[in-house]
Amino acid sequence: MYSSTIGTYSFTISKSIAEGDAQYLASELEKSSDAANEVYIIRNEKYPDSYRIQYKKWNGLTWSIWYETETIYILGGINYSESDFYRKFKSQFAPYYVRNRYIRYSTDSRRNFKVEATIYPKVFAGIQGETTDDNIDVFAVIEDKFNQETKRLSRLPGILGELSGYRLKQGKYYVDFDLTKLKIPCTAEQMLVLLNSGNLPFDYNDYMEYNEDYCNSHPSPIDNLPSVCDDNVGAPISVTVNQNAYRNNVIRFEIQCKYKSWKYSIQQYLKDNSADYCYDIICDYFNRTIMWGNYYTLNDAKKIIIGQKFSEKKTERLINTLESTQEHRSIYKALNYQSGERKVEFYKSLRELAGAGINPITIPEDYNIAFVQNLLDAHINGPRG
Repeated sequence: MYSSTIGTYSFTISKSIAEGDAQYLASELEKSSDAANEVYIIRNEKYPDSYRIQYKKWNGLTWSIWYETETIYILGGINYSESDFYRKFKSQFAPYYVRNRYIRYSTDSRRNFKVEATIYPKVFAGIQGETTDDNIDVFAVIEDKFNQETKRLSRLPGILGELSGYRLKQGKYYVDFDLTKLKIPCTAEQMLVLLNSGNLPFDYNDYMEYNEDYCNSHPSPIDNLPSVCDDNVGAPISVTVNQNAYRNNVIRFEIQCKYKSWKYSIQQYLKDNSADYCYDIICDYFNRTIMWGNYYTLNDAKKIIIGQKFSEKKTERLINTLESTQEHRSIYKALNYQSGERKVEFYKSLRELAGAGINPITIPEDYNIAFVQNLLDAHINGPRG
């Protein structure tokens, strides 16, 4: 792999916490919030019992304590959650018939508190400098350091508990492409236009979100492309540019995966997490959204297709797909313009273009560039030429 940094940007863990413990922790930290303690809390204005634990010096760890209000269904003196209630009695209408008896239910509410911690592995583990694999030696030290920190934050260590008591909620994985070292002939701005034109929804807004202290040790993304949700893990995909991208000519591709916490323990996650793990996730979603294949001008892409000596019908279909994506300047928009059998054929053409090494997005004429190598191909196999 060439001139790219790959690794875990951050991961978020979560666990339930008693309401009394959440309030005790906030009170304890507020009383001891001074220069020596190095932490303070920020309460939510709308929901005062929810708050964030903030460090005065950035250390790669953030905390939030929040709650959600749940409706409790009371039937026959027994409390049921909404899901258990509907599952047990198989109806969403009241009153209920239970065992041929006419019984009314009542409702109440309760607040379920959770504590969440977001860990930025490289910073939290104290790893300095850039490495090809940002996960090297990082996860080996996280658990011990996390457990020490929870004991330091509260005199009652059971409130925050050890890492083993948490479940994985979200992971973010990234690869930084250095366009200069990969010998990509276009600028970061031009490359972003090509990436934006992939199979990505268009209903998004750019945003800026970064922490100055964190950026000193690890650049943070500022310009997000839209999210795409995966049916299996609910994993939004985003392509982001580093804070200093236009100076450093670096583009970041970042994946955000939301996990079903009851299926994946944090210990298993730390054990699995490696450059290969991140690489597999990144390759999967890169090929789904940005698509495989190199970038050509429309005329050159047509010549390649004709030179493959496909059947006349297939050649015409592939060229029509290229012309459609050029017209809409987006695979996503072109795809949603199709319907029925035409949409099925469009998907088929996308796969066949990838097989021929052609990205469905063509290079705009005003670039005055004939060829741009696919970033993932350059990352894996090295730059061409």
